[in-house]
Amino acid sequence: MTNEVQINRLAGSLGAELRGLNLACLSPAAFATINKALIDHHVVAVRDQRLTPAELEAFARMLGAPHGYPPGLTSTIQHPEFPSIILLRNEGYAKRVTQNWHSEGTAFSTPPAITLLAAHILPSAGGDTGFANQHLAFEALSPGLQRMLSSMRAYHEVAYASGASYSAIHPAVRTHSVTGRRALYVNKYFTKYFEGMSVEESRPLLTYFEAHCVREEFVYRHRWQPGDVVFWDNRSVQHRSIQDYGDEERVMYHMELKDEVPA
Repeated sequence: MTNEVQINRLAGSLGAELRGLNLACLSPAAFATINKALIDHHVVAVRDQRLTPAELEAFARMLGAPHGYPPGLTSTIQHPEFPSIILLRNEGYAKRVTQNWHSEGTAFSTPPAITLLAAHILPSAGGDTGFANQHLAFEALSPGLQRMLSSMRAYHEVAYASGASYSAIHPAVRTHSVTGRRALYVNKYFTKYFEGMSVEESRPLLTYFEAHCVREEFVYRHRWQPGDVVFWDNRSVQHRSIQDYGDEERVMYHMELKDEVPA
């Protein structure tokens, strides 16, 4: 495998497939191509990789430092030798809360800017991941609604089975730190209400945005293949896992990278 990179768009709204790469051995030029593809296409899928956990972590750290989870929060699902890698396993439909559309970690004051998933064990069919372009979601709103949202902030919260809970307030419209492009930044999983409004007042607006954010023309659905490494820009993308594979085994290596205060 060489570092002659082929870039193929995966959908009209977002997503690109990169071929001809070995993520364990990248030239500076190849890594620059990867970085540019992430900014241009928001979701990048690199096919045909067979990385060891050490190689995967080394590549991920090129994209950014691992997300700083609070102590103990992920201890039960961390890779035994590489604690920055989280093992996502099939927990069944009822427990897989990440079936809700969301941007990563918005209940933290510094959410990760980038998420990486690598296919370790895949079911015989199903287990896709959906991605939705939040730049397009914002730009499709009326000018009046854009103006209103641009001055609003939203309260995000999450409670874990351990009893720990976390919360943060972020702008409802996020400005990308690299491109300056604006994106809608509320989601079904973490966002509870708008600052200065009650939960009851916020709910009709949030219900509207939860549906609007993931309109089909904003979405790419990734069908996993063995050896896939996929990473995406949380500053511009929501995602969700799709639990349609019953009790079959599915194990993904998951890393969150590059903590950043939403602007």
